[in-house]
Amino acid sequence: MRFLLRPSDIRTLRGKKGGVETSPDCGLTTKKIMVDGENITLPDGTIVVLPNVKEDEKTIFALFEGNFVRIRFTGEETGQVYELVETAGRPMLKVSATPFHKWDFIKRIEADAAAGKMNGDVLDAGTGLGYTAIAASKSAARVITVENDPHVLRVQELNPWSDGLHKENIEQVNGDVCEYAKTCDVATFDAIILDGGTPRSSGNFFSQTNYDEMRRILKKGGTLYHYLPDHGMTRGRDFPAEVIARLRKAGFSKVERYAKENYVVAS
Repeated sequence: MRFLLRPSDIRTLRGKKGGVETSPDCGLTTKKIMVDGENITLPDGTIVVLPNVKEDEKTIFALFEGNFVRIRFTGEETGQVYELVETAGRPMLKVSATPFHKWDFIKRIEADAAAGKMNGDVLDAGTGLGYTAIAASKSAARVITVENDPHVLRVQELNPWSDGLHKENIEQVNGDVCEYAKTCDVATFDAIILDGGTPRSSGNFFSQTNYDEMRRILKKGGTLYHYLPDHGMTRGRDFPAEVIARLRKAGFSKVERYAKENYVVAS
């Protein structure tokens, strides 16, 4: 049984007595559970002690072998810290304090899918918690979503909001999207979504070679959606402008920059 509690849920439950409504899946549903001070009784009758949380804590807890543990761990290979954190809506993935899945970018994908602008075959890279892939799948015939980091996939498996990835029209690929693109035929995809995290940890994701490949596998008239981090901004670097120059060199004739929202749309 997967049972998660957000820090705000824990603060609400602690100290109560009797039946209290709470969400065991980060806001997707609510259930009444019995509370007795610091203890809660799960639906199967198991009594579990609530963890201590700080007033400003955001890391989500998962029930594991009778105890609540934070969904936060360090990847042995990467040395980075991965955690699932509470927000006002869907949980967010953080990798070494860098937040992923910026809401403005996700909202753009959701809006274009709802407007019927994301039909046919869609490539989503990287998957992360799957929010853009899930959004695209609502109108696309097929979504292929690629994720290279096994630790991200571990957080994804724990996140109830990622369950939408298990749809018939979504195919998940574990691997490097730069290498995956090389295996695709010319003009394979009607739309491509790029959200690869930070340049420091994304290999060739932001390289000219990769953008050349994306142009090759995107159909004529297709659209590329690209989230761009403010890499080096404090040093005066305009990283998005550098990427836009590479996209134009790759053959994208129309590139619209949404500077405030940190993404570009190219065709």
